Amino acid sequence: MCNVTLQCLINLCFLMKEIELRGSPSLSMILVCGFQALYVTDALWHEEAILTTMDIVHDGFGFMLAFGDLCWVPFTYSLQAYFLVSHPQEISTVVAVVIILIDALGYIIFRGSNSQKNAFRRNPSNPSVAGVSHILPYFYVIYFTGLLIHREARDEHQCLKKYGLAWQEYCRRVPYRIFPYIY
Repeated sequence: MCNVTLQCLINLCFLMKEIELRGSPSLSMILVCGFQALYVTDALWHEEAILTTMDIVHDGFGFMLAFGDLCWVPFTYSLQAYFLVSHPQEISTVVAVVIILIDALGYIIFRGSNSQKNAFRRNPSNPSVAGVSHILPYFYVIYFTGLLIHREARDEHQCLKKYGLAWQEYCRRVPYRIFPYIY
């Protein structure tokens, strides 16, 4: 794991260089270093899962893994921070928030899929890892989706009959029946 630790140290050096040159780190630099530190922390926290990756299991230790971990990863993964020192990029708070939201979504997908993959490797019979080998486990989702959509249609009819114009006004103000902006 020295590769990702070295990556963080190199990023920290670039962050310090930016502070030396400009007096404070840019929001861009903070985001780059912060996101990469999150990735590194995740890798260290879930180190057990890394031992099951193709690099370790199938390729084994050799030049490619040694060079990749000690040279390629730390120096190429820190190129974004290097770029920001050489070419300052200012971003607005709104842009930063959008970037943070996109990164958070990506991280949730990344962590969720990797955790599920590792759980399956440890115990392929684990019932919490859903497969699609049969439709039966999805019966309730399919059944209740149809049931609730049908119920909503019946409720719509009953409310219109009972409340009349007040219901129409309500539906005008609340146009979505179950899922906002979808249905």
